[in-house]
Amino acid sequence: MQDEGLKEANEILRKAVPLMQRLNIAPTPYNYGVCYEYSSNRTPKLNKLMDATIRTLGGVPDYLTKELFHQFVIDDSQFNNEHQDKIEALIEASQKGSKEMQSSLDELDDVLKKSKRVLDRADRQKHVEKVLTYLEKGTQKAIQSTVKFNESLNVVRYEIDALKSEIEALKNNVELDPLTQHYNQKGLERYMYTWKQGAEDDLSLMLIDIDRLQGIIKQHGRRAGTSLIRYLGKLIKDANVQNSVLARVEGGTYALLVNELELSQATGLAEQLREKMSLQKIRYKDTKKEMTRLTVSIGVATLIGDESVSSLLARTRVYLENAKHRGRNRISSN
Repeated sequence: MQDEGLKEANEILRKAVPLMQRLNIAPTPYNYGVCYEYSSNRTPKLNKLMDATIRTLGGVPDYLTKELFHQFVIDDSQFNNEHQDKIEALIEASQKGSKEMQSSLDELDDVLKKSKRVLDRADRQKHVEKVLTYLEKGTQKAIQSTVKFNESLNVVRYEIDALKSEIEALKNNVELDPLTQHYNQKGLERYMYTWKQGAEDDLSLMLIDIDRLQGIIKQHGRRAGTSLIRYLGKLIKDANVQNSVLARVEGGTYALLVNELELSQATGLAEQLREKMSLQKIRYKDTKKEMTRLTVSIGVATLIGDESVSSLLARTRVYLENAKHRGRNRISSN
């Protein structure tokens, strides 16, 4: 940690903490993260939203700061399970620190109230010296807690910056999908061009798409949709299909390219995958109540002769659309 970075972080904290106190914003990790980012003036769109909310509501509700955190501090649509574990650990550490800080502030508030009650008494002159000593001890303890908490926030701040850099590096990898870390379409096409050279009507492609994904997102939120997309990728990956490459090409659509697999075998595999997906019951993390059922439509095609890569992709997409039009939760092939 460089001294210049630490100095800058402390300057921002000195702006963020009074802001939270002035607006009566609770000391939660999400609130600290958003107020820190706001005070840094690095994200104009966040500042504009915060200013508008403060003018309208006189503060920023907790539910909104959580959304702002995911949108402007760390976009959770870009980090994988390992990143998620790291951010959860950071939040847990921050929660512990914020609880200790809140406890210290509560104690200081209690000291101030007791001191005021003593000074309101008729014989207050007799107790001035004791009140000053009492106040000194109370404020010193609060200062120590504040310094300790600021240090822990600095660590969290640098960890967040490191995570953001790591996520940015993933986004810059031109063949990886940052949401799932599976290949993207560019990575898929590279394998298609390579495997096409030795293929003899046995290079098969499946396009696997989540049914009614937009409806699920509308009903349960964007994060539920993101989790479902990741979950589908994991289910396909866990099938351990030999000589295959998995890629997320867009939205809730995955491509599974399998080398040395003829059409009849490919349609059989697609049916197994479709059935496996249809048996999945997606539940809420907290209540375990069933949220929705996962069904997919699958288009299947096998390379024909000297067919081009773009033609195979287009043809497979037509079969996927056919599966959708025929009622979803089914496969379609040539």
